Amino acid sequence: MYDLVSGNFQGNVAHLDPAVFNNPLRRDIVHNVFHYFTMKGRQVFKRTKTQGDVAGSGKKPVAQKGRGASRQGNRRAPQRSGGAKAHGVVPRDMSFPVNNKLRLQAFKVLMSAKLYEDKFVFIETE
Repeated sequence: MYDLVSGNFQGNVAHLDPAVFNNPLRRDIVHNVFHYFTMKGRQVFKRTKTQGDVAGSGKKPVAQKGRGASRQGNRRAPQRSGGAKAHGVVPRDMSFPVNNKLRLQAFKVLMSAKLYEDKFVFIETE
């Protein structure tokens, strides 16, 4: 342990809980939790107009039969020029759920890894 005031090594030994500081490295868990925190607040706000959003009448533009041409429903149909987008982009939330036990397990794995690499420093404050 190090002293907070002087910053000198005191030589005291800290007793650590093996349930927290003795976990094997689980890269899959750490990756999933890292991906969870990366995507947590991410949202996509893009949006295209569907057939109900595009301006235009719902009236049938031409007769169903008798012209020799293909059937046409309305001016907003996706196959027509100026019509809607058939399967366009919609706003969506990119976050996904991760169990609290899994998040805690990833934290324990990272604490164990830091202790194994000797990158863990204990400071006595009292």
